[in-house]
Amino acid sequence: MHNLLILLSVLLAGCLPAFNINDHARDREQLPGPVLQSAEEFFISLESGRYDAAWELLSEKSREAIMDDVYQASLKIRKDTRKDLIIKDFRSRGEIFNSYWRAFANNLDTALILERSRWEIGYIKTGRAEILISHRGAPPARLKMFRENLKWKVGIAETFRTKKPWFELLYKELL
Repeated sequence: MHNLLILLSVLLAGCLPAFNINDHARDREQLPGPVLQSAEEFFISLESGRYDAAWELLSEKSREAIMDDVYQASLKIRKDTRKDLIIKDFRSRGEIFNSYWRAFANNLDTALILERSRWEIGYIKTGRAEILISHRGAPPARLKMFRENLKWKVGIAETFRTKKPWFELLYKELL
């Protein structure tokens, strides 16, 4: 009987830290710091011209939407535009990629967002979060964030995209 109690104690002691670690991992996912840090780094990267870093901080859906929007806009100018070449350019951080991000950054007031706006967490759920970014009493922008590959990613397309591509203003400058 004594040996059975010792065996059960050892087994239980071995299991408890595993449950505790999982609980802490789940708790860390719910912390606001990493969510806010990812979003802030996205805008800082745009402001400093580090477009590659900004791209890596975007959700997969946002990346796909951007490449698709650039393709659709390119078709309006050249009917023989190939989507695979646009995707290849974005993946290799080529001329179209850099032109797109320069135009995007030039049309975005990062100082207003980073320095003169109030940031607060709207919610954090498993795999999703929302940051409220407000300025001078205007209704807040609700920046959607997504957890992908253990990192928080900015859902720029999920936040601002409507049925009509929201990137349209940039195309005049881009193309």
